Amino acid sequence: FNFDITEIEILENGTKFIGLKRGVVTTNDGLLIEADEFEYNKISNILDGRGNIKMFVSTNNLTIFTDNIRYLKNEEEIFTKGNSRAFKEDLTLKKNKFNYKKNLGFVEAKENVKFDDKGQDIIIFADEIAYEINKDLIYTKDSTEAIIEKKYNFKSKNVFFDRKKMELSSNYNTKVTDNNSNLLEL
Repeated sequence: FNFDITEIEILENGTKFIGLKRGVVTTNDGLLIEADEFEYNKISNILDGRGNIKMFVSTNNLTIFTDNIRYLKNEEEIFTKGNSRAFKEDLTLKKNKFNYKKNLGFVEAKENVKFDDKGQDIIIFADEIAYEINKDLIYTKDSTEAIIEKKYNFKSKNVFFDRKKMELSSNYNTKVTDNNSNLLEL
């Protein structure tokens, strides 16, 4: 980790660093985290951030805003909590908590998640959504609803969406309705 912090406290014989009054932490592999406060435990290799967090991952052009973050460096996993929003170009993923698997380029969100793809004009609501960033694949778990081009309403569960091919599919009973109330059950 590279620290650029306004005020720092070094505790516990140099194994604990506390950054105060806003700062930036970067890594050599393209991760940048801005936060009001940081706490880094050198022994466990865990970085915690609090307050007005902005995280940018240059390897896949992902930006995450949140209130709290925990980065488990050894596992390359980042957990967010509180008002979390992820952005990549014209995509937005909103939920209170995320799990970002940095080495896999994978974001998971649970409990009433909204995935808004402005470029493709698709909004997906689901209990759980996993987004494989580099392959542009979205997986949902359980109840899923998609609004496509503001014309079609797609309801199913355990849905797969391939953004590159523009294919939305499920192996479960699916209902599609259009603006004229035409119903198609699959």
